[in-house]
Parts: sequence; structure tokens; C-alpha cells
Amino acid sequence: MSDRVQRPEFVEPAATVVDGDSPQQPETVVETPTVVNGDSLQRPEPVSEPGEFSALPLKSDIPELPPDNPPPADVPVKKADRWAGYLQFPRRLILQILAFFLAIGGILILRSLMVSILKPPTTVRVIDWSISWSTRQPMINWIVQYLPNTLYLLTLAFLFTLLLSGVAIVVSLLVRLLEKYVAPLASILKGLGRLFIYGGSAAPAVCISLGLLIIYAINLKLFPMGGIATPRPTIPAFIDRFWHLILPALSIATYMAAVSAQAVVKAMVQPREHGGWRTWLAGLFKFLGTIFSMMGGVLSAAIIIEALFNLPGIGRGILTGFLLKDFPVVSASLIVFAVMILMAKLLAEFFRAGERLIDTPMVEAQPGSWNKIARGVWMGLALLLLAGAILYPLLSAGSLSELAQKTNSRAVFAQPSPENLWGTDSLGRDIRARTLTGAESTIALSALAAALPLLPAIGLGVLMGFLAGKKTLLFESIADVLLLPAEIMVYIPAFPMAVFIYYLIRPAAQPGQFWFYMVVAIGITLLPRAVKTYQALWLSVGKRRAVLIRLLAGSVSLFLGLFFAALVLTIHMDVRSLGLAAPAYGLGGVLLNLISFINTRSSFIIGPLLVTWGISLATYLAFDANLGYFRSKEAVSRLNE
Repeated sequence: MSDRVQRPEFVEPAATVVDGDSPQQPETVVETPTVVNGDSLQRPEPVSEPGEFSALPLKSDIPELPPDNPPPADVPVKKADRWAGYLQFPRRLILQILAFFLAIGGILILRSLMVSILKPPTTVRVIDWSISWSTRQPMINWIVQYLPNTLYLLTLAFLFTLLLSGVAIVVSLLVRLLEKYVAPLASILKGLGRLFIYGGSAAPAVCISLGLLIIYAINLKLFPMGGIATPRPTIPAFIDRFWHLILPALSIATYMAAVSAQAVVKAMVQPREHGGWRTWLAGLFKFLGTIFSMMGGVLSAAIIIEALFNLPGIGRGILTGFLLKDFPVVSASLIVFAVMILMAKLLAEFFRAGERLIDTPMVEAQPGSWNKIARGVWMGLALLLLAGAILYPLLSAGSLSELAQKTNSRAVFAQPSPENLWGTDSLGRDIRARTLTGAESTIALSALAAALPLLPAIGLGVLMGFLAGKKTLLFESIADVLLLPAEIMVYIPAFPMAVFIYYLIRPAAQPGQFWFYMVVAIGITLLPRAVKTYQALWLSVGKRRAVLIRLLAGSVSLFLGLFFAALVLTIHMDVRSLGLAAPAYGLGGVLLNLISFINTRSSFIIGPLLVTWGISLATYLAFDANLGYFRSKEAVSRLNE
């Protein structure tokens, strides 16, 4: 006898009509189930008398049978996910504090390595870390003097970021809304908006700063060229300081606003189980978490911007410390940066945990046919721009190398002509030839630096992403512990970390090999950020096409992102005369030669500036086009930590 309980089939007969009146409900007889051999329950077939019909059995008459639709098996998983969400902030808080103290210990160890490897200046007879070796100023006084200027700059940049990103988010959401009604027009507007917004996030800090200086300080004369205050101001001191900080703050805010706006819009337009106020509040938390998580990248940009605008802050101080071998200034600056990053990371973790608890789950949905076409077109255009931006300098550099090195003392800063299309520099060398040959060097070095951490980052990122993707407290904690070395390393901003490693591993002689040590320094600097970026890519893939996207699109996206980051670091190090020794040079070296004459000959720097910005923009657009296959742009903020 079968042990399975069989459900009977019931047939509802038609109601009877009595004497032409309305149908009447006949009396029914409810049969009770019988037990056969004590094995199973079977219900007998209903029997209907003439003029009667059998009623459906009452619920109380049916024994409990196995349900046809058992409860979903992922209920315990969702409960574990909820508990992991509740404990995310305390868990990450402990991790970040631990990573901070280990980072401070690492900075103190590196400080000792600086003394033993680089050797202090001959004027330093006693190693005293409490004073500056170049100015003999106590380090406490030095920090008190310069830190407020950096904090003023970052605060104003944050306010500008709120304004710029708010406008960008509203416009982007309106375009997305238009996409439901006029998809082709919305796609065109979306593409133009990307070019406009990404122009800020893709341009290296030196390009944004020089562009603002040329337009608003040199040509329009609306703002001062640099400094923190006017010697004898005719306006209140705080307004004068604010006026001096507008252009430097905008240089930082343009980059922050573009990245945060991308992350918020991408998250808010994803289909979800429930919308409403939860989505908007989660979007706000996403915005704030993205901004604070990028503090390391912001400080790297601030170092370049403070040096370019001659602002007396911590950023300019650390560059001076490297130049003068003032190791107390270098180590104190790194410790101050680590404290600032800790405060920002704790805020970012708080908002990320809030976003996880408030936001509703995303829904797996296939994009529409037009969206697929638009995504393919955008990918093709982005890759075409990238190919053009890379191949043009590479193909042109060979025929221009001799012209780039040829000097002419009688044609110093000659105006553009058929022989010199962009004019000549301070030594009479052709600016166009030097720009394209310098671009060849910068592209090659950046590609090498990006390839160096690629395979280790993919391997480690897959492991971290797999563990964190389980969304349980145990597996997320294991992923955090394994990610601890990367968390420690990102407490030092990328630019000073690359410079630091470069000075430690570079030998004093053999200047022709300096480029190799610069590539190694940048590769080591990018490794922890690459691991966190690939983990974010892994976690932002839906269940559909997961293997294809994670392995192919994820790897391509990671390389393009690393190539962009290496490009920015290479240009910034070259601008500070690090990495390439004469006669070799890159785009940064071309810009450096022309920056000295920007007050009187700003037009000569426009060509190299546009080429530098164009290559960076093309790389970033290709990176962004690949991110279109993912549900989040968290990878962008991870790369900028």
C-alpha cells in the first residue's frame, strides 16, 4: 500500500431548478476519510443522489497533507543575511580600528627604513622625530599651522560636491524617466551627460586645476592664482581665504561629485521589490558612503592641488618633506592622513550599513531590447575612443621622436606655424612632437603598472567576493579578516604611498632604470585597491550570466580601471619629476616644463593638457562601459580609496 496521501478529485454538479423557481442548494452528505490498514488516508468517491450534488469537503474534514508548495528554502538564508546586516557596522568598526593601528605601526616601521636606506641629510646629527629637520620647527606646531588649511580646503570641497552632485543626480534621474517614453532620445542625452560628467571624474587633478586656472584666474581674472590669503586684504579675512580656496576646492569637488553621482544613479534605477521612501533614503546613504569612502583618493588629489596652487597645507608639506629628506614631516603627514581616513571610513561604514538595512532587494530583470542596443553602441563607441586615444600617439611617436628632442634657441615659445603646429617650448622644441612622444611613454608605463597586480587581484578578489557573497556573519567575517592587509595599506593615500615605495626601492645610481621602479611602486600601490575593486565587481553581479560577467567583463573592467588609476599616478609622479630621468619624459614632464610659464604663456599648455585629459577620459569611458554589465558602480569608489 502506498504511503502517499492522495487528494481526491471533486466534481461540482450543477444546481437543480425546482418548479421553475430559482436554483436551490441541495443538502449534502460529507463523507469522512477511512483508514486502510493504518497506512494511508483515502477519501472515498463522493456519491450524489438524484437531484442532489456533493459539496466540497470542509477544511476540518481533510487530514493534514503534505503541502503542494513548501516554503522557500532561502528563508534561513534571508534571516542570516538580516543578522549579518545588523552586525555589519560593529564588525566593520572593529576591523577598521584594528587596521588603523596596524597601519600606524607600519608607518613607524617605514620611518625607520627611510633613515637606514635613504640616509638623512648631513646637517642632521641626532635623529629627533619631534622636530622638522629642515625648519627645526616642532612637529606639533607644524601640524597646528598647516592642518587647518587642508581641513578648510576639504570642507569647502565637500560643500561644492553636495551642490554639483545634487544637480547631476536630478538631471540623470530625469533622463532615466524620459527613457521610458522616448528611449532613443534619452539614450542620446544619457551619452552626452556621461561625457560631461565623466570629464570631471576622468581628468587627473593636475588637468582640472590647470584648466580652472587658465579660464578663471588667467583669462577672466576672477580668482587669485594661488596662495591662502592676500597679504593686505581689502575684504574680511575669512572671505579672502574663501576666495583663494574656491578654485582648489572645485578641482577636488568635480572629481568627487562625478564619482558619487554615478554610484547613486546606478543604484537607484535598478529594479527592486519595493520602491518608495526606502529607495530614496538608501540613495542618500549610498551618496554619503561613497563620498567618505574615497577619502584616500581625495587626499591624493589634494596633495597635487595644494602644490599647484601653492597652498600651505599638509599635502604640500609631505612633498617638500620627500624632496628635502625631512622624514619627520613625511611620517607625521602620513599619520595625519591615516587619522583623517579612519574618521571618513567609520562614517562610510555607518552609511553603508544603514543602506543595507533600509534598501530593498534588487529584482533580477532582463534589460529591454533597446537598452541592450544602447549598451552595445555605448560599448563600441567607448572602445573606439580608447583605441584612437592610444593608437594615435603610439603610431605618431616614431616619426616625431627626432623632432621632439631638437632644440632651437632662436625659436623659444614660437607661435604655432606649419612647421610647429602647437608652437615650441622654453628650449625651442616642438610641443606637439613632445606631447605625442611623451604620451607613448606614459601609456606604456601605465599599462605595465596596471598588468602587474592584475592576476593576484583577480585571484584574491574572487575569494573575497565568494565569501562575502554568502551574506552570513561567519563568511563575511572571514572575508574581512582575509582582507585586512588590503585595509591596512589603503590607510596611506595612493600618491604618497607610490612616492614612498619609489624612494625606498630606487637605487641612487642608474637613472635610466628609474621608470622600472616607478612601475613597481605604482603596481604595489594599486594591488590592495585592485583586490577590493574586484570583490565589489563580484558582488554586484546578479545570478544570471554570473560566470560570464564575473570572469570576462569583471577582468576587463578591472584592467581598464587599473590602467586609468596607473595613468593618473604616472602623470602626477612625472609632474613632480619622479620616475623618469632625462632624456626620457612623459606627459607629466611636458606639462611640468610649461607650468612654469603659465602666467604669461598659458596658450602653449592647452594642447598637452587636452591630450592628457583625452587619454584619461577615453580610458575611463571604456571602464564605465564595462561597468554597465554590473548592477552597481561600487567598484569606482573602491578604486579611489
